[in-house]
Amino acid sequence: SPAFQVHFFTISEAEKNMIVANWPGIWNLEGKAFYAYLQANAPTTAFPVYRFWSDSLKAHFFTINETEKAYIQTVWSDIWKLEGKAWYANK
Repeated sequence: SPAFQVHFFTISEAEKNMIVANWPGIWNLEGKAFYAYLQANAPTTAFPVYRFWSDSLKAHFFTINETEKAYIQTVWSDIWKLEGKAWYANK
């Protein structure tokens, strides 16, 4: 996003299409950044990647670390809201 000076990642084709359709000029489609797994297709070695959103910062935050996830939810819950598991990836 040139407007927000951040990147946004999603594994959802529907979410990607919605963002491209509804926010032209705010979010530019840059293509694939990396490959990730949906839960149903994730290998047993993969871990969930959690996605947070901040209304005040207008940004997403991602973590694969369970301890960091718990810390953000405890200490920074006024800024970061957990949106759930974004995808699965290997560490």
